[in-house]
Amino acid sequence: MADPLQTKAIALHEKLLAGDPRAPSEIFELFEKQLSSVVSATVPKLVDPGDVNAAVADALLTYFKHPSRYDPSKSALLTWLCNGARYNALSQLRDHGRRLGKLDKLGKAVRIGLLGPDNERDGEDAFLNAIEVKQIMAQHGTEIVTDPGDQEVFLLMAAGTKDEAMFVEALELTGSHMENRAEVRRRRDLIRKRLERLRPKLRLE
Repeated sequence: MADPLQTKAIALHEKLLAGDPRAPSEIFELFEKQLSSVVSATVPKLVDPGDVNAAVADALLTYFKHPSRYDPSKSALLTWLCNGARYNALSQLRDHGRRLGKLDKLGKAVRIGLLGPDNERDGEDAFLNAIEVKQIMAQHGTEIVTDPGDQEVFLLMAAGTKDEAMFVEALELTGSHMENRAEVRRRRDLIRKRLERLRPKLRLE
């Protein structure tokens, strides 16, 4: 007995191959929620909903750009898209691991002064001078990293990076020099404020 979902999927697939401009949105509506559920269930370590959405969106966009890569004789379209979304999710986890791994190159106990002297900052904010980065991320990462790019900003600050260009690249900023500088300052200040709120917890630990 034919699978009603696959029957509908094949019809939409043929519309996509024919260049119907409505096909992508119809396919998205048909599969997006199911794909997100599958990624969340099979890659539970990817806890950020934004990362899950990105993995699903990338899989769908790749399919929309190259629909001929899908072979209906080998698998259902949902299964094929799930494989692509899962691959994207796992790739995100690997990238995350590599970013954290870079901290190990700085030494087993990387120590930072995130709230220490930095341009207009003074020494009274030096309470984080002897905090291990990995410990902070393990225990309070979800309180520090709330928006895309926060983790990259935190890690760059943790490594003592002062090069503005590295923050611009990490945040993928495309504005003018002054706009990028203002955004980098804003993002760094947000991280500092979140750490400031963690002051009591960090002292206790």
